[in-house]
Amino acid sequence: MTLSNFGFRIVELLRDVRELHIKPLQNSPAVNELKYNRPQLDEEELIYLHGLLEIACVLTRLTDQLRSVTKQRSHPFQSEVTTSICSELQSAAKDLYEAVRVRANFTIRRLKATGLVSMKTMIRWGKTGVAVATLISDDDLNYYGSDYVDSAIEATEGLLKVQMN
Repeated sequence: MTLSNFGFRIVELLRDVRELHIKPLQNSPAVNELKYNRPQLDEEELIYLHGLLEIACVLTRLTDQLRSVTKQRSHPFQSEVTTSICSELQSAAKDLYEAVRVRANFTIRRLKATGLVSMKTMIRWGKTGVAVATLISDDDLNYYGSDYVDSAIEATEGLLKVQMN
C-alpha cells in the first residue's frame, strides 16, 4: 500500500466515523425536541469522543508535516505525498472535529433539558428503584441528581475546549 493510498483510506475511515456521529442527529425529528432516546452520557463515551478529538489533532499536525514534505524535492517520500492527500486529510480531520463538537453540543442541550428527570427515572425504575426510594428522599435525589448532571455537563463542555491547532 502506498502512502497516498494509506492517506485516502484514513480519510474514508474518518468520514465513516463522522457519519456515525452526525446522521443520527440530523435524521431524527425527535432530536429537535430533545427526545433522542439513548442513555445519558457515560465515561466511555467521553473517552471515545476525546479520542476522536486527539485523532483529529494528530492528523492536523501530520498534515502540516506532510505539506512540508511536498515542498522538499530531496525527500524520499516527496513523490508519494501529494497536496491533494494533504488537503483531504486536513478536511477529514476538520470534519471529525466538527462532528464531535456537534455531538457535544447536542449532549449538553439534552442534559440541561432532560438530565435530571432522566436520572431520577433511572434511579426510581424497577424493584431496585422502589427499594432505593425508601433509602433516599426526593430532596436528596434532586441534590445528588443535579450534582451528577452538572458534572456531566461540565465534562462534556471540556470537549468544546479542545483546540485543533
